[in-house]
Amino acid sequence: MGKILNKFLSVFVGAAIMASAVPAAPLMAYAATTESPDPSGLTLNPVVFRYDITNSKGKAIDELYSGNTFNMKLTIKDIKVKTSQLPNKEKDIDFLKSMDSFKGDFESLKVISKGDELLIYEVVLKNCKWTGGSNSFGFMVGYSGGNDYSSSSVNITECTEKSADNDDPVINVAEPTIMISAVQPDEPIKAGEEGEFRITLKNLGMTAAYNMLAEISSSDDILVIDGTGTQDIDSLGIKQEKSLVIKYRALDKITSLKQSFSVSLRYYYDNGSAEVSGSANGQVSVAAEVSTIKTVYPVINATFDLTETEIEGGREYNGQFLVKNIGTADMKGIFASFSGSDDIVISGGSGYTYFDSIPVNQQRIINVKFRTMKEITALRQEIKLALKYTYTMGSEDQNADYEQSFIMFGKGAGSAPLPVITSKPFSSALEAGKSYRKSFYITNKGTEDMVNVTVKVKSSDGLTITDGREQFFVDKIKAGAEKRILVYFNTNAELTAVNQTLDVDIEYYYQKAGTLTAETKSGTVTMNSAISSAPVLRISGENLGTALVPDTEYEYAITVKNYGDITVRDVFVDFTGTDALYFLDGTEAGHIDIIRPKDTATIKVKFKTLEDIASVKQGITAEMKYSYGRNTSIIQKDGTSSITLIAAANKGEDGKDNAAAPNIIIGRYDIGADQIAAGDIFTLSLDFYNTNPSTGIENLIMTVNASGDLSIYGGSNSFYYPTLAAAGSASESVQLRALPTATTGTSSVTVSFKYDYVTGETRNTMNSEQSIYVPLYQPDKMTFSVSKPTYDVYTGNEVYLTLSYMNKGRSDAANVKVELVSGSSSGDNANDGNVDGGVVPTTGEAVDNGRSTGEAVSTGSGNDAALLSDIAMDAASDIMYDGAMGNAGYIDDGYVDGGYDMGGDMSYDDPGFTALSTEKVIGNVTAGGNGTADFIVTPTRSGELTVIFRITYEDSNMNEIVKELPVTLNVQEQQWVEPDYPMTYDVPDEGGEGFPWWAWLIIGGGVAVVAVVVIIIVVKKKKKNGGKKKYTADDIDWEDDFDDSDKSDSSDSSDSSDKTTKV
Repeated sequence: MGKILNKFLSVFVGAAIMASAVPAAPLMAYAATTESPDPSGLTLNPVVFRYDITNSKGKAIDELYSGNTFNMKLTIKDIKVKTSQLPNKEKDIDFLKSMDSFKGDFESLKVISKGDELLIYEVVLKNCKWTGGSNSFGFMVGYSGGNDYSSSSVNITECTEKSADNDDPVINVAEPTIMISAVQPDEPIKAGEEGEFRITLKNLGMTAAYNMLAEISSSDDILVIDGTGTQDIDSLGIKQEKSLVIKYRALDKITSLKQSFSVSLRYYYDNGSAEVSGSANGQVSVAAEVSTIKTVYPVINATFDLTETEIEGGREYNGQFLVKNIGTADMKGIFASFSGSDDIVISGGSGYTYFDSIPVNQQRIINVKFRTMKEITALRQEIKLALKYTYTMGSEDQNADYEQSFIMFGKGAGSAPLPVITSKPFSSALEAGKSYRKSFYITNKGTEDMVNVTVKVKSSDGLTITDGREQFFVDKIKAGAEKRILVYFNTNAELTAVNQTLDVDIEYYYQKAGTLTAETKSGTVTMNSAISSAPVLRISGENLGTALVPDTEYEYAITVKNYGDITVRDVFVDFTGTDALYFLDGTEAGHIDIIRPKDTATIKVKFKTLEDIASVKQGITAEMKYSYGRNTSIIQKDGTSSITLIAAANKGEDGKDNAAAPNIIIGRYDIGADQIAAGDIFTLSLDFYNTNPSTGIENLIMTVNASGDLSIYGGSNSFYYPTLAAAGSASESVQLRALPTATTGTSSVTVSFKYDYVTGETRNTMNSEQSIYVPLYQPDKMTFSVSKPTYDVYTGNEVYLTLSYMNKGRSDAANVKVELVSGSSSGDNANDGNVDGGVVPTTGEAVDNGRSTGEAVSTGSGNDAALLSDIAMDAASDIMYDGAMGNAGYIDDGYVDGGYDMGGDMSYDDPGFTALSTEKVIGNVTAGGNGTADFIVTPTRSGELTVIFRITYEDSNMNEIVKELPVTLNVQEQQWVEPDYPMTYDVPDEGGEGFPWWAWLIIGGGVAVVAVVVIIIVVKKKKKNGGKKKYTADDIDWEDDFDDSDKSDSSDSSDSSDKTTKV
């Protein structure tokens, strides 16, 4: 009653003041012009005699607080001007809002008086707000088109300032709880199609929402059309459900199986004392068919055929290239060019050629002519094929190129050594932070001996050669002989490359045209290594089974796990807790001696919770300092890791009791497998609990949102539960799909909860959110094929074998290595490998701290070998080289004469072939990548020969994959042809055994017989000629004389013969 009286007095006083302030002259002027109204020059005199304040539903508001939104209707009476003086009624009145503590939007003005009655009109304003302070609502009115405006105001008595002890008005009604869900279409969305999508809105709360505005947006591959992106709904009552129909058009390309529509809602609701605004947001997913560009590309398999096995100087040859496209896309616009090594010149205009296309699984034959220089200067000759071409992927043309070299051997390349470096691969990849020994062989495949040989070894960045064994000396490597070099090294604490190398430089001398000539050759020994970065330490805690409660002591086990592949040592851990707990008995620090890769260690701690816990989320953080590596490559590192503990909070941040607020946690979830393969459909099952033992939950909405490489597969992602009892639980299952394009790793599923709970007579709304991480992986789709020769294969002739590989998967294949092995192969060198602690050394070696010392070794025969300082020496001069070379290391040539046998190294089963290289490290093959690995093998025996390609690599899940491809060759025995040049033979050493005496007797006897025959013939000729002419040996016809001698014995037959044969 008091407020109504105040309102009346406010309007009455305002009207009285305005009336007393009006001068008499305007009234007299007005009276004089009433008969012929001319509104120009009129001054309006407004007085508010009534106002109404309502919310958006038209309900009157008794108390108005700062910031509340309301509507206002003013009823204004002009105390001087009659209605008939304004011929255009409302159009003649201009209403303006003054600048004060009120804001609002003008909506309408309506004249409600008639005829000669004093002017009365109503002004309606919408979306008004009081900003606080003065409660005077001011405005101005004037005649439209005129210059004079009159100001007026009215006091809004409903304005109420907030009291000092109560910052917020009491709100007894919870905000509407609106569930946003989707009606899944019968079929997935397809590229380029138009359609309708239905979104359902359901009010699950106890308060109605009205004047709703819905804004809908879509993911990148879909457009919302026909203005359906913005829609309004008058109201959504309690438990009422309404639908939004969205019209869409899909783009020509859809790149993801998961598309989505995002919904943003804004609305008003009555909280019991005022009209306030609210909002809700949600996202719904819909399945789609991917229409991405299919990844296609050519894969080239090229071979070169030449009839001759060796090429000679000064000749012309005809070769034939066979280029086959074994990929998935046609090659177009192919430009082929050819080049040769220094002794080869492409001839006959065949240096380049052009093809329009090579379709998939088709081939082209290219003939090329080349001639050799007059002299062949090198044993190794090569001819290179280079291709440039295009292919189409989707609607775009891609450029590509290809190069491959084919090896030939030159005949008569001159007499010189040819050092070749070979080694046998390790059985496993090098690991970081360990010690190894590696042997390699220097084989002289040339025709001259190598003398005064110096071998220098330099390691790649990931290796450190130990004990100064970087330089070696060998007095001689004979033609066809080999020497074994043994190197010790450590791997660094971190390996960042898939290959580690030993770079070998060989400096040697040889006899060339009677002169001692110096030469240098280089080579590389490559070893596969497992990439390893800094180790990662993480902590985890035991499951207490219940939430932490105030003022309680706990003994808790914390586990530290080494997720890396390197051992860590001396781990110092410092624990800190959140503000609701503290550690007892000095357990806030701990030490761990060693944690090996993938291993764990446990530290026990004691802590106590405080009497008041303000937050449900508590935790422990560990700061860790540790070292890893060995010897000179030890690295110090630090890291931080945390665990979360759930507590039963009994105080809010403001210090008030909030023990009745319930919380929801996910206690268990299951995805049905350890990992989910890309493209698979799986079911996520989860159990969730109300942690509060005394307060129940109402109107619970659980929303499951899949992110990253996961999507909801059919059905809705929102679930409604009317109630969840105190300490109660519920279970739910959701079908998800891992996208085919998913990368190896984890993707998260976010589970959010929105619910009401009642404390006393107050209804409250809470939100919570938790994440679940799903491990995903890309399945292995590496494919391999081997092309073998179509020509006849003979023992001793080289055969080219090509391994083609293609990664059809969507993830990289790592550390790809190809080896040639045989069923009879003995495998890796028994003396090479890891000599880190725990590996048993070769018999006869003295080992100190897991590494061979080399101080005392036994040969395979059991004889004592010399010390290291005695091994590298010249047998002829007895010169010691160890001191001069600066601890150069030692040589193992595998022979009895001064050899150094490590035991078992020379045991070798003939695999039936030899190869210049039996191992090739390809490295990483990216998704969609392809290539070839070429090997040259030489069969050593006839019959069926099986060569096995053993491919080792790691898939995206870091699992080692081993595949073997056997290739069978039918080898024929070589039909050797006697050479047309003298066979080489060894010249006897000076001072050695001479020519045998009996050989000299035979030679002397033969010479005497020839001399007697000559004398007899000469004497006979002299008698026949009467001694007139002197004969020499050149005048004698040896054949005629012997024929005459034969004729004298059978003259008759000779004559008869002559008569019958003459013509």
